[in-house]
Amino acid sequence: PSTGTIFQTGLKEATYTIAGGGSQIISGLAPGTYNFAVSNGCSTSDLISVVIKPVLTNVWNGSSWSNGLPTLDQAIVFDGDFNSTGNIEGCSCTVNPGKNVVFKSVGNDSGYTLKIINNIDVLGTGTLTFENNTNLIQVNDNAVNSGSISLERLANVKRLDYVYWSAPVTGQELKSFSVGTLNNRFLIYNEATDYFTAAPNVNTNFEIAKGYAIRADNRYPTWIWPAPEAAFRNFKGLFKGIANNGLQSFPLEYTYIKATHENGGYNLTGNPYPSNINLDGPTGLFQVNEDHLEKVAYFWTNVNPNVKEAGSGYTQENYALYNGSGGKAASGTLVEPTGVVKVGQGFIVKAKPTANTKSLVFNNKMRDGESASIFYDKNAVKAKDRFWLKLTTPTQDFTTILIAYIPGATNNFELSYDAPLMGMSSDALFTKLDEYNLGIQGRQYPLNPQDIVSLGTNHFVAGNYIISLHKTEGIFDNGQNIYLKDNQTQSITNLSAGSYIFAADQGLTDGRFEIVYLPGVVLSTGNTSKDELVIYRDGNEFVVRSATKNITALEVYDTSGRLVRSLKPNQKEVKIEASNFVDGTYVVKINRNGEITTKKVIR
Repeated sequence: PSTGTIFQTGLKEATYTIAGGGSQIISGLAPGTYNFAVSNGCSTSDLISVVIKPVLTNVWNGSSWSNGLPTLDQAIVFDGDFNSTGNIEGCSCTVNPGKNVVFKSVGNDSGYTLKIINNIDVLGTGTLTFENNTNLIQVNDNAVNSGSISLERLANVKRLDYVYWSAPVTGQELKSFSVGTLNNRFLIYNEATDYFTAAPNVNTNFEIAKGYAIRADNRYPTWIWPAPEAAFRNFKGLFKGIANNGLQSFPLEYTYIKATHENGGYNLTGNPYPSNINLDGPTGLFQVNEDHLEKVAYFWTNVNPNVKEAGSGYTQENYALYNGSGGKAASGTLVEPTGVVKVGQGFIVKAKPTANTKSLVFNNKMRDGESASIFYDKNAVKAKDRFWLKLTTPTQDFTTILIAYIPGATNNFELSYDAPLMGMSSDALFTKLDEYNLGIQGRQYPLNPQDIVSLGTNHFVAGNYIISLHKTEGIFDNGQNIYLKDNQTQSITNLSAGSYIFAADQGLTDGRFEIVYLPGVVLSTGNTSKDELVIYRDGNEFVVRSATKNITALEVYDTSGRLVRSLKPNQKEVKIEASNFVDGTYVVKINRNGEITTKKVIR
């Protein structure tokens, strides 16, 4: 049967019929008390009494409010110039012609917030300006704004640096946003090819929720490594237009990249609002889009290598990572993403294979005035069981990784908790899981003290390196020690008590190091046998070591099953020269007096 909504006002009664069920919005009611009941033609619900209060107008005259400090049930009107000294909230907001309203920054990392339930109207020559790190939050997704606001976003950059931007307003032209940027240096990302290309027309406006990579003003001074502080400029990105509000979407793409045999799905999007947004939580971006979005985000930074010391071929991992396990800083910095995305920030997300006809959805419930975030240019709510490791190089460069024991994570690869590096930098630290080099690895919760996590490193030059703990949370901050095992030196170091210094040759090392959690126990990948057998990569060599038994025969096969190397060493340690091997996974068959063991290693 059909359903109906009945409301009563005193002796008056009206009935609204909704064919086939559903819901209805009743609008235009005058202030007063209303009794509501719902009927399906056979039975009627109990009456629900609702009081609609009149909206009180609160006017700022240039020196004071007409009805005290505004509240969420008041329509606020600025009829005089205003400079915020705190947060302001209201039911609606109007700026009258000729009046200038400014919400101010507070220090370098925060600012004041304007929170409005419904519409924002800037009339005539009135102005509404939000300085760096301030927020404009709206609650009603259906509210329609009118008139332009101005919003500032500062970025500390030098010539040739890129920043990923996204507009919080509608109507901002690309070129006028950064007039000194060369026209062919306004870039958009092509998911299908995994390349950035020049935006076809810089005289068009930013698209809502689309990310753009925009290079710094080409008139900034040239410089040589290392870049002096004088080379940096505090660029003020100024967005002007109608404040974006409510439901917004960005079409996702997912393409299989045949040339590299890798999955696609990387999309450059951005925060579409003049307020911060949350990635986490039940109303965050990840959860709202969980059916077609992996729980991972990549933030580009302008961390540059010290070429004077490291050499002209030196590269770094310039993406900061964030997923369900937490945040990892880009190499050369300790600034980690927090799960809150700043105003104007563009970032990369990873679509699932089912997302090709889907859109990334944004709504007002994601919006947040929280200032505990980072705007990535140059530069936790609850403690989790996790820790960050730090690798320091001979030239004092450094990089970090995150290992986390998180509810929902497993020990298998999943992008929601495991984040691969976007590229291998000249000096790198990562965890190994199958064929993946991870900047973040989520492990099954709670911690199994017998768990083992394999580490890999990459070294630009031969020399002494340091592995240390950068930060700990949860059980690792409350007595659970973290040990580093070096399979080359057969040593175990308690990183919770101090760092580990080791010598390394130039190149990639896989499997030499492991993280373990039990002291004084001989551990190996996949088992706890006293007769330990380990294999790891050291530069251009595979190293196979047996603790007690001689290796009498050894064979190496590629993934097609072809035998590529055969040895009969009859000794406990064997080094296999692999410089002529093509990159890929190899199976090593090890014979120790008739005891056959196979292990995988990656070139």
